Amino acid sequence: MFGDDLKRGKRGENYVRDLMARRNHKVIDVSDNYDIGFDFFVDDMKCELKTDYVINQSGNLFLEEYMDYFKGGRTQGWFKTSKATHLLYLDEKSKTLYIYLLDSLRDYVKENIGYLTLRSLDDGYKTVFGYCVPIDAVPHQTIKRGA
Repeated sequence: MFGDDLKRGKRGENYVRDLMARRNHKVIDVSDNYDIGFDFFVDDMKCELKTDYVINQSGNLFLEEYMDYFKGGRTQGWFKTSKATHLLYLDEKSKTLYIYLLDSLRDYVKENIGYLTLRSLDDGYKTVFGYCVPIDAVPHQTIKRGA
């Protein structure tokens, strides 16, 4: 499962890198350097990329708070630890890219924490906990396939 997620994530990274380059943005992929704390530079933006396979059904972003590993241990999720300025959230099926200011999403979660439910997903070796936030809850830009 985890290996499949990595492959799908890499496909999303390739798609977004090519999309942004076609739109004349300077793209530098730093996703293999985990110490940097984000995936891409797009022009002067530090970008975290997430590729989602169910957003077209749910209408929600999944903002990862923390992970509990089956063998023990807990780590904070990317939503807490990312050093990005922007979140690039790709709907893998429609190839729609949503672009958010990451701090705006963090502010939304902080302001609405009493209304949000912590959800969980098991991926075979850990349980990931996060908040489901509607796509349109926070202002964003959208790039659709072919645009």
